[in-house]
Amino acid sequence: MKLQFFSVDALEPDSDQDVIDDFCTRHRLVSVDKRFVERGDFCYWSVCVTYLEPSSSSSKPTKAVDKRGQVDYREILVAEDFAIYAKLRDLRKTISEAENAPVYAIFSNAQMADMVTNRATSLTALGEVFA
Repeated sequence: MKLQFFSVDALEPDSDQDVIDDFCTRHRLVSVDKRFVERGDFCYWSVCVTYLEPSSSSSKPTKAVDKRGQVDYREILVAEDFAIYAKLRDLRKTISEAENAPVYAIFSNAQMADMVTNRATSLTALGEVFA
């Protein structure tokens, strides 16, 4: 996964918003985080977009983040990857129940999507997901 940062002028957001919209329509989004920043007379929104690197096998739509910032991985992962993701999600639930821990304490959804898209098949590759 990669990150892209944007600054949106709080008083005149239109031109900055067009840049973000264009970026979001061209990439497979994982999450969007925003913070309001005030620096003296200048205030702006700092926006961080987490996205997946382009995959030649993907033709899925890129807007998969809802208004609450929740990601629909069925929308951003190709069918083959989502099938693997679903199996990981089931395994995470089994581990969660066995360990009496919340599912997000085992793996986050974003980490599982990263494992699938990067084909983490070794401990080294898996370690990179958490880096």
